Amino acid sequence: GRLDQHSEGLILLTNDGDLAQRLAHPRYKVQKTYFVVVAGALAQEELAKLRRGVYLAEGIARIDGARFRKVRKSFTELEIVLSEGKNREIRRILARAGHKVVLLRRIAIGPLRLAELPVGAARELTQQEVKSLYACTQPAAASKSSPSKNAGAANLDFAAAGY
Repeated sequence: GRLDQHSEGLILLTNDGDLAQRLAHPRYKVQKTYFVVVAGALAQEELAKLRRGVYLAEGIARIDGARFRKVRKSFTELEIVLSEGKNREIRRILARAGHKVVLLRRIAIGPLRLAELPVGAARELTQQEVKSLYACTQPAAASKSSPSKNAGAANLDFAAAGY
């Protein structure tokens, strides 16, 4: 998945087309987790409204989950989870609630977390991480498809922290 020019965080680079398709296509419902800072204090009621959904140009958009990390008068820090990320969706959803996004960082894709990887750095994924990414992309009905022959080839899959 892509990040817009004003966002930062976890990006996966791979030449495994099957894995890339599974991680990007909404049918697989791979959850992406974001650390978000918005201007102003976001109320619990506003967050509940975002979970129920707001109208955007292409229809109703809703977040899959969210939790407050810190609320102050001048800003709110939260984690937001989406399983389908449309163009600038978090920014547009929060704008509908009257809050400008100050910082948007993707911190997880499925089970893979950004952790302490510095901005601009990259590292190879372990075979276990690749397997866990495949595992989280299994459709709701048990799929008979198996990871491609490249799955787990650590030299093909990279995690990078970008901005």
